[in-house]
Amino acid sequence: MSRDWSKEADACDEFLLSTYEDYSVDTVAELLLPSGLLIDKSMQYVGTFEKYVFLNGNKDEVYNRQEIDFISAIGDIIVFTECYKETRRGLIPYRVVAVRNIKYETLPFCISFTKIINKASDGFNICVIVAEDGIIFTCRAYDDYTPNAYYISDFIRSEEQLAELYDDLMYSSDYIGFIEYYSYITRAIRYRTESTGVLPKLRDPRRPSYAYIEELQEIEVATGLDFSWEIERCFWDIEEEHKETFEDKVSEADEYLFKIESTQINTMEMLFEAEEREKLALEVEQTMFMQNAAEEQDKTSDIDTETKALLEDPELMIEFLKKKRGI
Repeated sequence: MSRDWSKEADACDEFLLSTYEDYSVDTVAELLLPSGLLIDKSMQYVGTFEKYVFLNGNKDEVYNRQEIDFISAIGDIIVFTECYKETRRGLIPYRVVAVRNIKYETLPFCISFTKIINKASDGFNICVIVAEDGIIFTCRAYDDYTPNAYYISDFIRSEEQLAELYDDLMYSSDYIGFIEYYSYITRAIRYRTESTGVLPKLRDPRRPSYAYIEELQEIEVATGLDFSWEIERCFWDIEEEHKETFEDKVSEADEYLFKIESTQINTMEMLFEAEEREKLALEVEQTMFMQNAAEEQDKTSDIDTETKALLEDPELMIEFLKKKRGI
């Protein structure tokens, strides 16, 4: 589901356009510091994407020719100093990665860049893509076990829209546990998608089926009634134009991209899954305990009510004692 901004924008305002035109390490740091995603302006890596992937990334990963060409075509990236969030089984690193897109169409670029970052670097990667037509936030999606799933925000094209997103992100640093932190970040971004097989579009689903038209023609022959006006409407009636949503655009961009998937087992995903299972088991255990406690309380309450009734009615008390003693 795409996020609804309080005020839509078709083009970047001066603030975001200046961020793109004056893109630099300092500019990006100043832009992101109020978001709550960064602890400070310190950086872990500033340099070419190619060097980061092949020298700093996972050494056991394998990249195809299309991936290598894409990696080589991108300029410098900024990786801010990574931090850690806790799970019951260990720590999971998270980091913010920024890049400027000056060559490709923005949506395909964002998806490809995010997938390759996730392939090269374990942990929770939050990407910030600065482009001429807007800023987009993306991150890894752990809670969907489709390979290389991701979350992606809608286009941010004004300072006001950026402030709205920052309002939702501002308390992210308060979360110590990774599950809570991850849930908070992904809720703020709001829009989720993943690579899935797309069925071919045989026809416009809004048009009536040919079977319906054939049925009308058969009824015409059998009854002598004229349904030509309805048959003509099926072919020529102008329906309301379908407005392409942001979700449609993301799905279309993802559909035609080259396949980007990791060849390695992601230990961070295993940690996340184990943490989620333990948390779920704990919640079930707590729920069962509360239910049992409530049942015991109800039983005690019933006994107390019954005892009170017996004390108030001596005849009932005598009958009760007789039954208890088998008389």
